[in-house]
Amino acid sequence: MAGSFFELNDGDIDKLVTSIQNYSGNAEQAIGNYLENELPGIAKPSIQNLIPVSDRNKKHAKNSAPFTEDMEGNLSIYIHTKKPYHYLYFPDEGEGTSKGQEPHYFMEEGMERKYDEIVNGLLDSLLNK
Repeated sequence: MAGSFFELNDGDIDKLVTSIQNYSGNAEQAIGNYLENELPGIAKPSIQNLIPVSDRNKKHAKNSAPFTEDMEGNLSIYIHTKKPYHYLYFPDEGEGTSKGQEPHYFMEEGMERKYDEIVNGLLDSLLNK
């Protein structure tokens, strides 16, 4: 199964900690709500746009809805393929039938392309409005 976690870098962790300390509400709930309700709508299309398309005459994952998300514990989200699309692991990692080909790493790259937008969304979710 192909999948990707969202992870903060050290500098952004410091910004988030400061925002949490200044937040007057339940910061854990605000962050959890953002991860569950907003992040998938940002990350999944970014990842999907990078899926390679074969020259085979068939329905392609890039033109479907191949991803779902799971809250993996507290304040953690895992975006991964739905069961019919688990084969996307092979081009993503350059394994199996894609062995010998360069890995695409579209799961990781799609998430990285939206990193700043996601971090800014997390920080915005902690603004006292």
